[in-house]
Amino acid sequence: TRVGPASIDWENVAPLDAPAVALTLPTRRQKWWLVTRNDSATVKVEGGAPLRVEFRLVMAPDRADSGRYVVAVSVDGAPHDWDAFTATPDSAAVLRGVVVGDRDRLEFTLPPGQHVGRVGLLAGHGNGLLVRIRRPE
Repeated sequence: TRVGPASIDWENVAPLDAPAVALTLPTRRQKWWLVTRNDSATVKVEGGAPLRVEFRLVMAPDRADSGRYVVAVSVDGAPHDWDAFTATPDSAAVLRGVVVGDRDRLEFTLPPGQHVGRVGLLAGHGNGLLVRIRRPE
């Protein structure tokens, strides 16, 4: 019998400069950080292990359809990755006064050592982004 790799438990790395918010889901509340358009969240992380950046688009309260958006990640002051995503409203995720999109993510491994990362919303059909930067426990 072949056994796959063990499940990884992830922990949040709190950004230095973005306000925390509580996102309510059917079974629990999750801590996320809010980044407004043309702004970013900064985090210090240790490289050498996988790093996961999760995000959800924050849309206007009357938004009923999907929205496109672009997220950029820089590491140590240099562009690292960017991608365009489509957010579908997630009716199970509640944040007062807004519509929250489904979760998207980027995952990568940085070289060993201390790094400064930034995650930002470049463009899209939303005014903000909920962000979680996560590393293995």
